[in-house]
Amino acid sequence: MVQLQRACGESGSVVLEGRDTTTAIFPDAACKIFLHASVEERVRRRRAELEAKGEVADDEALAKDIVERDERDKATQEKINGAWPNPAATLVDSTGLSVEEQVSRIIELANDAKSAL
Repeated sequence: MVQLQRACGESGSVVLEGRDTTTAIFPDAACKIFLHASVEERVRRRRAELEAKGEVADDEALAKDIVERDERDKATQEKINGAWPNPAATLVDSTGLSVEEQVSRIIELANDAKSAL
């Protein structure tokens, strides 16, 4: 999958999302963004997704799953790539931001990176 993703980005004009994109796939990308949010915010978002599907959400179980996934991903990425997130990535805390505000910040960072080339 990594080779396919890299092939898609050969032109230099690609936006990819993923937990290992800036460490394993494109560690030398001109614009690297690590989007994160507090566990509480992520629980709120996940609960809203589940409830929209008519499912019941347990906040404690969701928080536990989120923390465990983060710990597992961090350990894996650090073992494979030496760091997670990529130290060169710009950290964007999306806690309390709407989707539109998140997109706006990401576009701003991408434009800044493009201007710097």
